[in-house]
Amino acid sequence: MDAARVLVVIYLLCTTVTFVLCTLFTSEVKLPQGILKGLKLGGYNAYLGIPYASVPMRFHEPGPAPSWTDTFYATDGSIKCSQTLAVLKIIVGREDCLVANIYTPNESNNLLPVMVFIHGGGFYYGSNTNLLYDGKYLVQKGVIVVTINYRLGAFGFLCLNDTEVTGNMGLKDQVAALRWINQNIESFGGDPNSVTLIGESAGATSVHYLTLSELSRGLFKRIILESGSILIPIAFEENPVNKAMLLTSRLGHNLTDQNDILKILQNAHEKDIVKASDAARKNNNGEPFIFQPCSENTKKSKNPFITMSPRNLLNSFKLDPNIDVIIGFNDKEGIMFAGEFNYMDLDNLENNLSRILPQNLKFQNDYEIKELLKDVRKIYFQDKPITSASYDGLINYFSDSLIVYPSIETIDFFLKVNATVYNYIFKYDSIRNLNKFISGLPLTPGANHADELFYIFDPIFYKFLPNLPKDEKMIDVMTSSWTNFAKTGNPSTTSVKWIKSERNNLNFLSLGNEIKLTSMPFEERIRFWRDVYLKYAAY
Repeated sequence: MDAARVLVVIYLLCTTVTFVLCTLFTSEVKLPQGILKGLKLGGYNAYLGIPYASVPMRFHEPGPAPSWTDTFYATDGSIKCSQTLAVLKIIVGREDCLVANIYTPNESNNLLPVMVFIHGGGFYYGSNTNLLYDGKYLVQKGVIVVTINYRLGAFGFLCLNDTEVTGNMGLKDQVAALRWINQNIESFGGDPNSVTLIGESAGATSVHYLTLSELSRGLFKRIILESGSILIPIAFEENPVNKAMLLTSRLGHNLTDQNDILKILQNAHEKDIVKASDAARKNNNGEPFIFQPCSENTKKSKNPFITMSPRNLLNSFKLDPNIDVIIGFNDKEGIMFAGEFNYMDLDNLENNLSRILPQNLKFQNDYEIKELLKDVRKIYFQDKPITSASYDGLINYFSDSLIVYPSIETIDFFLKVNATVYNYIFKYDSIRNLNKFISGLPLTPGANHADELFYIFDPIFYKFLPNLPKDEKMIDVMTSSWTNFAKTGNPSTTSVKWIKSERNNLNFLSLGNEIKLTSMPFEERIRFWRDVYLKYAAY
């Protein structure tokens, strides 16, 4: 049985096992919506699938949270927003999907800091499912954990600025979730004045956008950005109407009028929209997802979330200098992206390397592209043909262009406004590096994109296996650092001393077999990309 089928079997079994094993309910929690009960899981509680808002109309802003009369049993942690299950291309989820999962200690005499996790997935995939993002390890360190869903793909990011559907509804879902948390988390023992946001990949991009939005002012005080920011290539769509036209053409309608496009999409079947939105990324990582955050028309939008491009936003927004930030990345982020290419297609990549250039670069002519590709070949492939022996260079290329350099540039922006910034690089490689093991290059040394997540969360895949001692140590280091940061703004522990970064002096905590402070990694490659973006940054 291949890895994809194994994952599906485990998913189906575990959805059932959750209910079989969890027979004890918590005491009642009283909310304005009604009374609810969660699950006692042995040492901590889980309240799963709590609606924090509603979806009264497709593509529109979230509505008020629904209420109920009978006791609501918060036991379903499997709710997903409409999407394609990335591994098998199966359409799953639903449009009315705005729920939160909350994890709490059994008892606490004081209000506890709250950590809110926003999942990644390119604004296309993912959910807050307890099967992946069980907050047990963090809760054991004395915090409350909340994981949230938000609308994905066209449902969350269709942008038609000549209509009332101006875009970024998925981000506005996140604001609705934060407002709900602010108003209700005290009923679960959480402190609404001590909220830390954690985001990974597109989730980190979301957290960064939330940091720069007036709509979310005052709803959190600290942020953790794992492998993402608003400067990653998928963080912004400059021409969203073209993407909406592409979607409707795939549905059989060649339209240019935005109101006509909206009418077609409002009446289309949910699964047809999901299917037509998919990007053919196998052997083609230059193919972007169709829908991403966009700049909204302030005259049409009731509550505009983004009104300018990322770099303009960073240069113009008055960021609170008191914000505390952890931002970092993994040493081999590009394993997942390089793993999309099979041996045969590397020959095609050799002949058309330009198709993997970041989409947020803009060139005046073909000569500029040609000169840039010469440098790419020299730095990442040593001027050798791209073959099956080129995976290491391809991994480093994707790591740097998609995640590492945008993160470094984001660090510089935070430091310019005197924010308190702590940096890390995650290098640890073990059996809990789940994303690498389901990638196309599972035996490659290093930490893949998202591999750090399961040293913070406790997914179902590992619940029935004893942790290796060295894994136990990394789980303890990361959860202690992350929760100390949520409590105090300083991630240092008794055994791990973090030193914050300063302008022109970046300090990184290297999280590997050895845990130590280092200077900025990959300096030569970072200088290369800094020069590239000074010349060619599109927005």
